[in-house]
Amino acid sequence: RAWTEWEEEYRDWPLDPTNIELDDYQDEILYHKFLQWLFDRQLREVAAHAREKGLALMGDIQFYPAYDSADIWADRAQYMVEPDGRMIYEAGLAPDEEHPEGQKCGMPTYDFAKQKKNGFRVWRQRIAWMARYFDIIRIGHFRAMDTYWRIPAGKPARDGKWILGPRGPLMEAILESADGREIVAEDLGMPRPEVAELRDSYNVQGMDVLQYRMDTKALKQPDKPNSFLYTGNHDNATLEEQYSGFDQNRRIGLRRFFKKRGYNLRAFHDMVCKYVLDSEAETVILPIQDICGYKGKTRVNVPGSDDPDNWTWKLKDFKTFPQDLMKMKPWIEESGRLPE
Repeated sequence: RAWTEWEEEYRDWPLDPTNIELDDYQDEILYHKFLQWLFDRQLREVAAHAREKGLALMGDIQFYPAYDSADIWADRAQYMVEPDGRMIYEAGLAPDEEHPEGQKCGMPTYDFAKQKKNGFRVWRQRIAWMARYFDIIRIGHFRAMDTYWRIPAGKPARDGKWILGPRGPLMEAILESADGREIVAEDLGMPRPEVAELRDSYNVQGMDVLQYRMDTKALKQPDKPNSFLYTGNHDNATLEEQYSGFDQNRRIGLRRFFKKRGYNLRAFHDMVCKYVLDSEAETVILPIQDICGYKGKTRVNVPGSDDPDNWTWKLKDFKTFPQDLMKMKPWIEESGRLPE
């Protein structure tokens, strides 16, 4: 059960640790501490091994932690929840063409007034933890730094309103805690211009996902500046899955667009991957699914889905992946992206 449904003494233990005598639980507590220590050690070893190989690891941190999380249970005063855990304000998104009723995220918003007084301690801790393992940290829902959609608990998403975010002071706390790690902002969608101004004023890179403009008219436009260019990300279908859903005219138009630019490869995903590698973007991201041309149920996430298979996909084996990776080596060399 979620911690908000626990018996009162366990639910409120962080508020008054004298409520419960924990002597009877010491073995179980130590076991979970051991598991966390083991996880920390193994992840440090993975990070060290990657750096020895000249690789940079990139990690995601979502703007809001999950409601049913140790973060909020143990430090609920930093969030818009009552002492007993009931949500006061919920995070979400305003109505738009795709979601006319708006969207609810199921997570409480921060109490930024309190966080500002303590120097954004929660954020400093979260970013410092990421910096222990990752060389690049991508912040999800970056636009909430500028303005965020706040919904009164129990109300529909359309009843929310835009609230001015912490902006510069929070960005400064994040950069101080990042220990020199590169920060990337998930700034997709149509945020107001102030989001780009905030991002650029702190030399933070944004995101540009080619799948979101996969038509000939949009492809002729310049790539988004100061951004990591992705073929697709964890929220997208794979390139081949997206392509298979297009009508015949759109497929012909896309193939003609790429062939006119010298991309005569047979497979659509190969054309797009080489096109992205040859782009002006300083950094490009190619998901394994697009490198290998996977279709079907190989996407990571379908946003808003309750399917138990969401977020569970993993590479089945290495039988074909090395061949697909080596196929790309000359493309990477030709694009000038191979480190010396």
